[in-house]
Amino acid sequence: MPVFDPAARLRALVPTIYALYLPAVTLLGGIVLLRLVYGIPMALFTRDPTQIRGTGPFIGALSSLGMLLWCTAAAVSLFAAAVAARDRNTARREEAISFLRTGAALTAVLLFDDLFLLHDVVFPDYLHIGQIVVYAVYAVATGAYLLGYRRFILEETDYPLLAIALCCFALSIGMDLIDERILIPGTYILEDGFKFLGIVGWCGYFVRSAAAALL
Repeated sequence: MPVFDPAARLRALVPTIYALYLPAVTLLGGIVLLRLVYGIPMALFTRDPTQIRGTGPFIGALSSLGMLLWCTAAAVSLFAAAVAARDRNTARREEAISFLRTGAALTAVLLFDDLFLLHDVVFPDYLHIGQIVVYAVYAVATGAYLLGYRRFILEETDYPLLAIALCCFALSIGMDLIDERILIPGTYILEDGFKFLGIVGWCGYFVRSAAAALL
């Protein structure tokens, strides 16, 4: 029968507690510091955007669901890579681990871009980097990823799902660039709709790839 020793269990968890709470407390401290130094209301960082704006709870629902799917793809890929790394039997398993880790990193970048409006607001308005430049960087990074793992993708994964997702992303970006130059009614549903469909396919592709890596 296991010995009940909460003190020993707590000591064993000290590194994990530091890893979890030190970044979180640092972030909260930064918010307080911004309030003290610049007078920025803390509620702007801590409260939900719909509460701050006084809008309904379903405002931006499709965008929020998309971010959850980005996060799911990244988290599942990282978890599967970590589990698979404990049993490295073949070179193919090594490649799967690398594929999932790199894919998770790329997905995390796209998640943060979507979450904090990097290509829509931060880069063009604050850093004076045009959307086309940002799109080009993402395209090059994605292309390098696909090229580097092309054999693994074609032989070991459900690549039609990935192809569908990439086509949807391309259509969404195309509608975004067209909308900047020509005001066409209804382009938002096409731009955002294709983007959401792309995220759905991307998430499904990586979840299935993660599952296959564990079999």
